[in-house]
Parts: sequence; structure tokens; C-alpha cells
Amino acid sequence: MSEYQNLGYLIKLISDTLLKLVNSSICEFGLTFQQFQVIEFIINSEGEVSQKDIESYMGVAHPTVVGLLKRMEMKNFIVCKFNPNDKRIKNVYLTKKAYRIMEEVSRMKREVEGELLLGMDEGQKNLLMSSLNTVLKNITK
Repeated sequence: MSEYQNLGYLIKLISDTLLKLVNSSICEFGLTFQQFQVIEFIINSEGEVSQKDIESYMGVAHPTVVGLLKRMEMKNFIVCKFNPNDKRIKNVYLTKKAYRIMEEVSRMKREVEGELLLGMDEGQKNLLMSSLNTVLKNITK
């Protein structure tokens, strides 16, 4: 593979390839990468998670999250319930099925990330993460 000098194109190639790798690893569980991200976000969040929280975290519009959560509910990964204190808010809860598969799916994610960072020492990994976070901040101002 040749080296690419166009930053935007290189990021797109990495993103597309990573998405393909992760999706092929987790498809046996009936999950997509986006669905995995939602489950991981809920697990890592403290307290209740609302539909709006997921929209903000993923940076996507309301209709996109509604469809995503609907498909996840049909697959029995989540349950959505109205907040008892405010009926305008819909909270999202993981099912036992989601918790059961997450250990294996998280292991697969670590393996894919390990492949991505193969040959890099800790300093290089930290610099990469820092640089990518700076790039993201710069384009989301």
C-alpha cells in the first residue's frame, strides 16, 4: 500500500477500513458498530442515559437515533422508557442480553485496536490520540 499525503483522504480510508473491520468482527452478535457504540456509552455513563444524551454523544440528529434505538430494541439489546419525572425524556436501558455479549465484543474491539496500533510504542500511541483529538476539536469549532 502506498503512503497517502492527503490528510482528509487518509482519515477517510482509515475510518472506512476500521468500520469494515469492526462490523465484520461483531456481526455474529447481530450488532453494528453504531449499536456497539451506544451500548458502550450506556455502560460507561454514570446514572441514567436519555435518548438526547445518545444524540449528543454520537453527534447525530434525533431521527437517526430514534431509528437506531428502535432497531436495537427489536434485537432486545435495549429498552426505552419515559422518565417518570419528565415524560418528555426517554431513558435507554440495557438488557441482560446486551451485558452478556459486551465482554466478548469489547475483547474483539481491543484486538482490532491492537492491530491498528501495531508497531507503535506508548509515546507514539499517546501522540496519535492527542493529535487526533486536536484535529477533531479544530474541525468542530
